[in-house]
Amino acid sequence: MDPVTLETLSNAIHAITMDMCEFLAANALSAGIRHSGACSAALYSTQGDLMAVSGCAHLHPGPMPSSIYSILKIHPFHSISPGDFIITNDPCLSGSQLPWVYIISSIYSNNRPLALAVSAAHYSDMGGSVPGSIYTQSREIFQDGLRIPPIKIVRKGEPNHDIESLIHCNVRTAQEFSGDMKAQFSAGKLAEKRLRHLAVKYGVDRIKGCLPEIMSFSERSLRSVIKMLPLTVYSLKSIIQADGFPDDPINIDLKVIRDGDSLTFDFTGTHPQVTGPVNITRETTLSCVHYAVKRALGKDIPLNAGFTRPVRVITPEGSLVNPVLPAPLALGGIITARKITGMVAGCLWEAVPDGVQAAESGSVIGLTAGGMDKSTGNYYSYTDTLGGGQNSSSGADGIDGNHAGLPIITNIPAEVIENHYPIMINQWSLVKNSGGPGKFRGGAGIQKSITLLQDNTTVSVLAGSIAGGRGCAGGLPGMPGRVVISRPFMGDDASICVEAGIFTGILEKGSTITLESAGGGGFGSPLERDPERVRLDVLEGFVSRDQAAEIYGVILTGNDEIVDDRATGEKRKNLAKGSL
Repeated sequence: MDPVTLETLSNAIHAITMDMCEFLAANALSAGIRHSGACSAALYSTQGDLMAVSGCAHLHPGPMPSSIYSILKIHPFHSISPGDFIITNDPCLSGSQLPWVYIISSIYSNNRPLALAVSAAHYSDMGGSVPGSIYTQSREIFQDGLRIPPIKIVRKGEPNHDIESLIHCNVRTAQEFSGDMKAQFSAGKLAEKRLRHLAVKYGVDRIKGCLPEIMSFSERSLRSVIKMLPLTVYSLKSIIQADGFPDDPINIDLKVIRDGDSLTFDFTGTHPQVTGPVNITRETTLSCVHYAVKRALGKDIPLNAGFTRPVRVITPEGSLVNPVLPAPLALGGIITARKITGMVAGCLWEAVPDGVQAAESGSVIGLTAGGMDKSTGNYYSYTDTLGGGQNSSSGADGIDGNHAGLPIITNIPAEVIENHYPIMINQWSLVKNSGGPGKFRGGAGIQKSITLLQDNTTVSVLAGSIAGGRGCAGGLPGMPGRVVISRPFMGDDASICVEAGIFTGILEKGSTITLESAGGGGFGSPLERDPERVRLDVLEGFVSRDQAAEIYGVILTGNDEIVDDRATGEKRKNLAKGSL
């Protein structure tokens, strides 16, 4: 196939997945999907090979293929008729978490099999012990929520109302579930329409014939980059401080090995699977690795089945990164997945420091709150993940208040939160001094304070990081995240500070929850940062005047509008002597 046609088809296929994802988000009912963009979309070949993916690509290139291969064993392609829609959220097959619901449909053109359309979306509730199906005290997956095996919820265009009724009876937000599911159906129909149109223009044989070449291109491109890496072996260790039970810190061990034009990521030595819900499936571990590799080495290389071939991942069975069910998984995608993504970036930084963020980014802080909304008589479930500051790189400051490894996830606007839920937003701002000092400053964390407006609200919060993002090349770490819960009418003794761990409880009306996400790590010595940039940081509220003087060695005069060059030079000279 000529290069122009090949590139045209490759871009067209990827564009279809982008349209699917945007259409899904625009038509979803729940705020988390509609406003935050917590969804993904992909196209697969009839054999189950990934053609293209868009959306929250961090968590899904691993679980999605696993889900497709498993589903094709149960429902071979020829048994998935036009108009059929298969639904599943079962980690035994999909490798993801229960709130992530997958919808799969087949695409035919003139009765010839063409592809599979797949979408995944994070639903507001899947039943289980607490609203949001993120139970911080879960000991087994049965407590997390309802597991749905791959079943046809629509057959040849006819909904299976019995299955829908069964699901609705086991989730708290049935109306949102129904609306989000229909949005996924519509995304699948959109993919069918667009791909059929492409088949009319280019032909089924041409489209299917280009897939091996598209995948081979991605494989060759990544192998050529890997082959040039100076890295041979590099190791990194990290810990998760708490899993919800009184255990010791949980270690994650990673060794990266380059062998010619391939990379091996070996998690041997990682902590065995734990009682609490911070385990993640092997498939999600694969996604974390693939995502970090793409960001570091292959930003311009299409993500498909070929991209993953040069990357081998070793995950010991029964470990934190490859648990045996019924291990609980509710928090793994929030805490452990981000940790692994940052560790992979930290290892690759040794090989390509100019293109990779410095080591680990700050962890994500999570919150779920739910109960019966007295004003409507319906259950509600509010889920919020607060991204921290991203680590800086060798040429740029870290991004402020961003989901580590999930830069496309957006915050739900305060107006939407207050309109949808009995919750009031008190404050939403960046945290001063939270970004790790350096020549390039780490991104700042976010502070969000909310007040509950109804009694008997079940709340789960987590702060899974003992420290902010690591610094590199002389840069300092970011400020750690924390959660402070203040209960009304009970004085200061009622305040609960969750600095590294998790909490679940029932709170009263008027309780205030303050979330502070971690800052990213700095890159390079703070004494090498341009004094003018430090001055602007002070004026814009990222850095205090004290930190500017004592860490960056920058002395400001007047209303922080002028850098005292002489005093700054002397201060930096003294600070440099003190660091020797």
